[in-house]
Amino acid sequence: MILDNSEWFLLGAFTILFLYFITHYFTKRCEKYNLYFALGCFISIVRTFTDNMYPVMDGTESYYRTIVIVDHLSFIWGPFLYILMADSLFPRTINKILVRTLLIIIVLESMFIIFVPLSTFPYYVIYDYLIMACIIYATYIFTIAFRKKRQFALSLFIANTIFIIGVVYDVLRGSDVFVSPIGEIHGYTYFIYLYITSVVLARKYSMIDKKRLESQVSFLHAQIQPHFLYNTINTIIAYCRTDPEQSRELLTHLSTYLRGKFKSENNLFTSLEDEINLIKSYLIIEQVRFKEKLLVEYDIDKECNILIPCLILQPLVENAVKHGLMPKKEGGTLKISVKRMDENVVIKIKDNGTGMDINRLPDILKGSEEGIGISNTNERLKKYYNTEIKAKSEAGKGTEFIVTIPIGRGKKR
Repeated sequence: MILDNSEWFLLGAFTILFLYFITHYFTKRCEKYNLYFALGCFISIVRTFTDNMYPVMDGTESYYRTIVIVDHLSFIWGPFLYILMADSLFPRTINKILVRTLLIIIVLESMFIIFVPLSTFPYYVIYDYLIMACIIYATYIFTIAFRKKRQFALSLFIANTIFIIGVVYDVLRGSDVFVSPIGEIHGYTYFIYLYITSVVLARKYSMIDKKRLESQVSFLHAQIQPHFLYNTINTIIAYCRTDPEQSRELLTHLSTYLRGKFKSENNLFTSLEDEINLIKSYLIIEQVRFKEKLLVEYDIDKECNILIPCLILQPLVENAVKHGLMPKKEGGTLKISVKRMDENVVIKIKDNGTGMDINRLPDILKGSEEGIGISNTNERLKKYYNTEIKAKSEAGKGTEFIVTIPIGRGKKR
C-alpha cells in the first residue's frame, strides 16, 4: 500500500474527526448526527486504505475478495449515511417512504455484494444511481432547510455545494468530457465539507449544552420543596398570636428566599452578597423551625462580593441541612466561610452531621444521587471557571464542600 502526502493528510484528518465525534456520541449520548458523521469519516478511512491496496494486491490472494467486499460496501453505505445525517440535523424534512425504499435497495445490494461472486453480478450498474439518488436527496434536505432559514442551514448548504462540485468535476473529468491536469478533487472537497460540518456540529452541541444548563438553572429557580413552604407557613401561623414580631420577621425572610428562587431565568448571574442573603433567609427560617437543633456560624469577608452564577451555593447549603444535620438526632452546626485566598474566593460549607461515604461523591456530582442541584453547581463551575466542587466527608463526623471561584473571572462574561 502506497499513500502520497496528500492522502496521508486526508487519512489523518478523517481519523481525528472520527475519534472526536464517536467519543462525543458515546460519552454523552448526544444527537445522532454525531454518530452518522463519525461513521461517514470511518468510511472515508476505509476507502482511503482499500483504494490504495488494489495496485499492490494479487487478485488470487485469499483476502482479496474481503478487501473488495469492504470497499464496495463502504461505497454504497457512505451516501446513505449522508442522508441520515442531513435528516438528524434538520428533522421533519425527510420523506420516510423514500428513505426506507433506498434502505431496502442498499440492504439487498449489500447482500449481493457479500454472497454473490463479483464476476457474476454487475454491481456498478446500480452504484452510480444509488449514490446520485442519495446525494440529490440530501441536497434537497439542505436546500429546504436553507429556504426555511433553519439554524446553520446556510453553512451546511455551502459545504454540501462544495462537495457536489468536487463529485461532478471528477465524474465529468473521468468521462473525458474535458481534460484537466489537476486530477481528482472530490477527496479535498469532501474534506472541506467535513471540516465545515464538524465546526457546525461542535457549535450546535455547545448551544445544546448551554440550553441544558440554563434549563436546569430555571428549574432550580422554580423549585421550592412543598414541605418546606408548607412547614414555613405553619410556623408563621403559629407565631401570629404569640409573637407577631417573629411572624413579620419570618415573612420578610420568606419573601427574600422566594425572590431569590423566582429570579428571572435570564439572570444567570447574581452578586455573592445576594446569594448569601438568600441562604441566610433560608437558614433563619429553618432555625426557627428546628430551634437549637440547627446552629449556624458565618465567617464572610465583605471584600469578596463578586458576581457568581445564580443558586450555585444554595443547593449545597440545603443539602447540608436536609441530608447532613437533620437526620442526626441532636442536629448540629453549619459553618459558612467566604475568604479571599490569593486571586480566588474560596467558599466552604461545612457541617458536623451524619457525613457520607466519600465514594458516593462522583455519583452526586453527576446527578445520579441527591437531585440536580449539586451536579448543576459542579457543571457551571467547570463551564465558567474550570474548577470543581471539592468535598471532604467522614461518616458520623460531617461533610465539607469547597467552592473556588477565580476573582479575575468572578463576574458575568
